[in-house]
Amino acid sequence: MDEIHIPEDFTGRILVNVRNGNVICHHPLAENEYVLTVAAFIEIVKQCDKQSVEVSHA
Repeated sequence: MDEIHIPEDFTGRILVNVRNGNVICHHPLAENEYVLTVAAFIEIVKQCDKQSVEVSHA
């Protein structure tokens, strides 16, 4: 898979995995999906420990 086939009406973010210059796979991200480093995730968890946060899953 060297190409990403995207519908003309698509607007959004796409996570792309590339190996040796070739696209291996891709995944369009939903509005509620995020990509971050482990360090950033740990920082978010630490911040949540400092305050009460209500989490809901849609």
